[in-house]
Amino acid sequence: MYTMTIIAAFEPLSMLAGAIGGLVVGVVVFWLAQNIMGKNRVQAAERKSQDIIRDAKMQAENTTKTAKLEAKAEAIKRREEFEKETTNIRNELRNNERHLSKREDMVDRKWEML
Repeated sequence: MYTMTIIAAFEPLSMLAGAIGGLVVGVVVFWLAQNIMGKNRVQAAERKSQDIIRDAKMQAENTTKTAKLEAKAEAIKRREEFEKETTNIRNELRNNERHLSKREDMVDRKWEML
C-alpha cells in the first residue's frame, strides 16, 4: 500500500510534466510550422515580385521596339513623300524649261525674220 501512495503522489506530477512537455512540444512544432510557412510565403512573394519585374521589363522592351519600328516607318514614309514631292518639282521645272526653250526659239525665229 505504501507503493500505491508513492505512485499516486507521482501521478499528478507526471501528468503535469506530460502536459508541460506536450505544451512545449506543441509550441515548438507550431513555431516551426509558422516559420516554414512564413518562409514559403516570403519566397512566394519574392517569386511573384520577380515575375512582375520580368514581365514589366519585357513589356518595356516590347514598347521600345514598337516605338522604334513606328519611328522608322514614319521616317521612311516622310522620306518617300519628300522624294515624291522633289520628283514632282523637278518634273515641273523640266516642263517649264522646255516651255521657256520653245518660247526662246520662237522669239529667236521672229527676231531673225525681222
